[in-house]
Amino acid sequence: MRPNYGNAALWEFPLSSDETPKPWKAHRHCVVCGEQNPLGLKIHFEESAPAKVLANWTVRETLQGYAGLLQGGVTAALLDSAMVNCLRMNGSEAYTAEMCVRYLQPIPVGATIEIHGCIQKSRKNMHWTEASIFINRTLMACATAKFIDIAQQ
Repeated sequence: MRPNYGNAALWEFPLSSDETPKPWKAHRHCVVCGEQNPLGLKIHFEESAPAKVLANWTVRETLQGYAGLLQGGVTAALLDSAMVNCLRMNGSEAYTAEMCVRYLQPIPVGATIEIHGCIQKSRKNMHWTEASIFINRTLMACATAKFIDIAQQ
């Protein structure tokens, strides 16, 4: 018997042999990580440890706000996507309920960044997560967030 992941019409079947959910159909068009968004960034997150994800990406010049710097909203979207992908890889589909971003250093265009995400804790239909962006081991931005399961609305 398959686990109940909420609105099954949005899931792509068949699942792999380990019954891990595959990309949520609606998520395939995500501007950050969606594979079918022609204008998207197509960032690929991989599980780096239990309840943790990692992606490497080079900042595009077309995404600058102030001259030569990544626009802050894009930074927030990258952090949010890291946390969402971490939840997805751990079997949860959830919406962002609240997010707090700290911008510590400006992120230059052309830089290769490491985007990390992790789950801090989960209780019932709520998840507490955090994410960070590094350049050469220097913390550039970080976020904490609360997510609510889609199926629990």
